[in-house]
Amino acid sequence: MRNLFLGLSDELYDELIASSKNCLHWFCPRCEELVFDTHCYAGEKLVDSLDKLNDRTQSIDQRISDNFDKIEQQLLDRIKVMEELLEKKSVSDTAQWQLVESRLKKLEERLAVIEENQERIEFKVDQLKRNIDEPMVQVVQGAVEGALQLDKEEEIEIERRKCNVIIHGVSESQGDNSDQRVEDDLAVLAAMFQEMGVGDVLVESVVRLGKRSTDSAHPRPMKVVVNSIDGKVKLLRNAKKLENKRGWRLVEDLHPPGPNSKTERGKEASCSGAQTTKSERGKGLDNFQRKGDTEKRSPISRDKLTCFYINARSIMNKFDQFETYVYDLNRDIIGVTESWTSSHILDSELTIDGYDIFRQDRPVDHNGGGVLLYVRSSLCAVQCSLLSKFPEQTWCYLLDSTGHQLHIGVCYRSPSDNIFGSGNHDLLQGIVNELGDTHKHFVLMGDCNYRFQSWPPVINDHCNSVEASQFYHCIEDNFFTQHVDFCTRNDAILDLVITDEPNMVYNMSDLGPFLGSDHNALSWQLEIHTQVESSHRRIFDYSKAAMKCELNKIDWNLALHQLSAEESWNVFKAKIECLEEKFIPTRTVGTKRKKPIWMSFKALKAVRKKRQVYKKYRDVHHPAYAQANKKARLLIKKARKEFEKKFAKDIKADRKSFFAYARSKCKSKAKVGLTEDSQGKLQGDSRIKAELLNDFFHRYSPERTTKMFLY
Repeated sequence: MRNLFLGLSDELYDELIASSKNCLHWFCPRCEELVFDTHCYAGEKLVDSLDKLNDRTQSIDQRISDNFDKIEQQLLDRIKVMEELLEKKSVSDTAQWQLVESRLKKLEERLAVIEENQERIEFKVDQLKRNIDEPMVQVVQGAVEGALQLDKEEEIEIERRKCNVIIHGVSESQGDNSDQRVEDDLAVLAAMFQEMGVGDVLVESVVRLGKRSTDSAHPRPMKVVVNSIDGKVKLLRNAKKLENKRGWRLVEDLHPPGPNSKTERGKEASCSGAQTTKSERGKGLDNFQRKGDTEKRSPISRDKLTCFYINARSIMNKFDQFETYVYDLNRDIIGVTESWTSSHILDSELTIDGYDIFRQDRPVDHNGGGVLLYVRSSLCAVQCSLLSKFPEQTWCYLLDSTGHQLHIGVCYRSPSDNIFGSGNHDLLQGIVNELGDTHKHFVLMGDCNYRFQSWPPVINDHCNSVEASQFYHCIEDNFFTQHVDFCTRNDAILDLVITDEPNMVYNMSDLGPFLGSDHNALSWQLEIHTQVESSHRRIFDYSKAAMKCELNKIDWNLALHQLSAEESWNVFKAKIECLEEKFIPTRTVGTKRKKPIWMSFKALKAVRKKRQVYKKYRDVHHPAYAQANKKARLLIKKARKEFEKKFAKDIKADRKSFFAYARSKCKSKAKVGLTEDSQGKLQGDSRIKAELLNDFFHRYSPERTTKMFLY
């Protein structure tokens, strides 16, 4: 260190200190000792610092090495994740391509089926044209010739009867010889003409009409042929005098027109197509039908049906509100899920006037679930079922104007696997696949409990469950359309409406929550051409009957003397029908829609107001909607309570009305719908349906049926 202080080089310093003769002392001994001790301490301190620096350097190297290994491992992990993502994407792309190929294959198969059907239809049309062209000319020509011949015969008969007069009430001669009886009749006629002051009228012939009888109290009428039309007119003008004096009655002999005669065709043309047919008379008591009970059916064509759907969450304690909705909206098809009905609830408690009901309760002993389907009675819906074993579903079908079937279904899938197990998802998809495989024309509504956030759902959206994604792909694979694109419960689309045609449903709307339910009610229109019959019956108005006096004049002992039971019934029926037509007027009974007996106008108006407020604000928490909802609920409850209180108050004075209302809630109003015969045709006639049911029970239970009829 000294060379640094002296400014000497290292070589010069070493030479100076190496020579023993040159013992140089740069400091005093004390300072030199101090300098050399400090130098030794500084060297030791420097060594320690170097050791520490070396240790620090090694630790830094170790940390850098460790960090490098960690970064390297992270990079390797990232590379592995990227490779897995790329592999999954390739698999997903392959699955998507396979899905597209399968859909294209199904579409090609459907196009092939459509082409085949088109070719078959074209072939049938050509065949019908060939069969119709030639025979049609012959049929028309034969019909024209037959009509002309009938017209000619009718004109001849009318001309022949122009001089005929029918006389009733003239006593018959008791002579054994027919000539003698004719002479006696001519003598009576001569005296009659003299008394009437028409002695110049000559009689060409006289004939008694009908089979000769020994009953002198009921003489046969006489057909008298006079010499001219003027003579006939004179007789008819003076016939009133004779009828008042002796009880004889003269009428004109008219020709009764046949069903295809000229006169009848003229009447049909003048009535502008209106036709009224009389019911056929039965031979026995069970087939007794009155002449006045005629029914006029006029077909009405419609190009749409209106539908209504709710998730009720127990329909029984909300049935009053439900009836109000049904009467106000007047829909053709109504679907209900979560009815919470069971076997101890009768059909009569769920029936709505003017609708046919189809129901399916939850098949296990567990509260909740159940579905209901109401279809307007005039559509003549027929209950049916699918092969799928899905537990909570009900189906029916109706015929459109072309005779094709439209299947209508309601289903409910429970969100819990504790009731039916996890296989309920597969069974619901089985319904969709079955509808696709059988090519049914259908509309399916229901609560599937898949929480779709939007429709169509976003692909690979983690908000949708695996089952929801599978159900969506099942609908897409069968080329079906789901029409609800807004949330039906909070922020999810739970209630779905599925059809096999994309343009089948339109005007889908949200009616707001049903009373006491957290699901919104749905309303839409269904594109289908139907033809329903609006019936108007003409019945006797017995409140204005005036035949009591005529009935008192009949001596029933004499009229039914020595007659069997069947003969007595025929005589009694003939006399009653004759008096009904003569003395009882008729009135027309239509099929007007009836308001529920308990409903008040204020309650109905409040329900309509509630729907209008919801349509305006679209918010169930809005103060205006909350107020309208509360008012509607209270008025419905008040109307029902006041109705029952009035019934209970008047029970002693009007027991008939009370028990009639009670019976209406205890007896089922279900009726036999269309019945399929052995040829596959649907029959609606009551007599034919009775025969079909009788044959069915006789075929499958002959011994039981025989015993039933014996008793």
